[in-house]
Amino acid sequence: MTNSSLPASQAEQTQLQIPDGFKTFVYSENLKFTLDVNPLKKGTNTISVSVFDLDGNTPKDITELKAKISNPQKNIAPIELPLTKKEDRYEGTATIGFSGKWEIELNAIRKDNPNESVTLSVLVKPRLSELKTDITEYTLPEKAAPLYPVYDGNDTIWISDSSQARLWKFSISQKQFTQYKFDGKTTVFLKLDGNKIWFTDTPEGKIGYFDIQSEKFNVIDLPLKSIPISLEKDNAGNVWVALVDQHMLLKYDPISKQFQQFKTPTNPSGPLALTKDQNGMIWFAESQGGRIGVIQPDSGKIQEFAPKELLKEPFFLSFDKDGSILISEHAALRIIRYDPYLNTFSPVVSLADPTALPFAIAADKFGNVWVAQHTADKLGIFDPQKREFDELIIPSQTSFTQFLLNDNSGDIWFVEQRANKLGHVSISEAQQITTVPVSKGFEIRYSEMITPIVAAGIIATSLFFVKSVNDRRKIEQMID
Repeated sequence: MTNSSLPASQAEQTQLQIPDGFKTFVYSENLKFTLDVNPLKKGTNTISVSVFDLDGNTPKDITELKAKISNPQKNIAPIELPLTKKEDRYEGTATIGFSGKWEIELNAIRKDNPNESVTLSVLVKPRLSELKTDITEYTLPEKAAPLYPVYDGNDTIWISDSSQARLWKFSISQKQFTQYKFDGKTTVFLKLDGNKIWFTDTPEGKIGYFDIQSEKFNVIDLPLKSIPISLEKDNAGNVWVALVDQHMLLKYDPISKQFQQFKTPTNPSGPLALTKDQNGMIWFAESQGGRIGVIQPDSGKIQEFAPKELLKEPFFLSFDKDGSILISEHAALRIIRYDPYLNTFSPVVSLADPTALPFAIAADKFGNVWVAQHTADKLGIFDPQKREFDELIIPSQTSFTQFLLNDNSGDIWFVEQRANKLGHVSISEAQQITTVPVSKGFEIRYSEMITPIVAAGIIATSLFFVKSVNDRRKIEQMID
């Protein structure tokens, strides 16, 4: 187990570069409220509010501005904050006792017009330099190549094994592994669906599922020879499969046991990284086509999107809290964001370390984005609010970590494929910033970087199905 926080020198440098505080604005029907909270941390915070009409002028009929702060998640009812008018703004103080999402309500009392109010959320959180991280690694009881984890939301993490036809079950409370074998080659990608765990047996060109209650496997042949590389479930219960070599998506109906095939408009496309949005649409990355796409499960209609310069091997998609899609570009060493509402692409950050290729991402309890960097033996930590980035060295060398996830407490779990381990990062808020020795197994340093995502982690035997030399190179980058 490793216990750490940022060295003081790095913390001081970052605080100079990225100041504390939070500024935003929000509109009511006829007014614009600007809010400044400083330093937006636990303890005493200064609140400054300005109000303007839609033409940018200060309304003359506002007789009073009221403010309240609450935390519904912790059942803290609204507390009124006295504000004092100073020239064209209103100021007051708020004492915040703990990190979390707080709601601030602003109410403009008007003399000649109806009163207007707005409510907005602010996230109070520690800086990355104020985090405490404890790393624990659990070694699998037998030689394996653990790859892809899924979490049941309770006490179990299921892990695929790219070396044998088996699944691993890890009990978080008991700290024990259990293995389940079947007749096949491997398990690579997983999708948890109630009491079933769907998987791809990539070198066999098959999919299947494991029934958790009966502890039995059911293997399903695909309608064509192919390389299945990602799974997703739609709202109707159908299973979608990305065939990276066929430039096709398959739709499997578990009731009728029938497949439907949907070719992507772009060929070659190399679809992978299936993920479902809140409306039930299935999104995918085109690792060879330089685009992302979305398919409507009912109609099968596919749309594709790309920036002016095509994406360079997009390997994984992940939705952020605002509904935008974070895209990892494996060859470009960067993360970009796609806004599906505005149909726009925008850069997030580029990697400073050319060996730290981004794979899976997951958010922790404070909203920080953790990044698996599989060839560099380190996890990235990105704070979207402060735009800070740290790196956490994985204690085991040559870990080849590609996939990670968060649990219901906001901690991070990651799989070390070559080290044959499951890692756990316990995350908490440090009571104070202290300088601690940095062991060989762990260090944190600053560089400018991002968030990101996943790439297909196929196993080496999948390469025998790839006929094109160019496709072979792209697949090899995703494989151990």
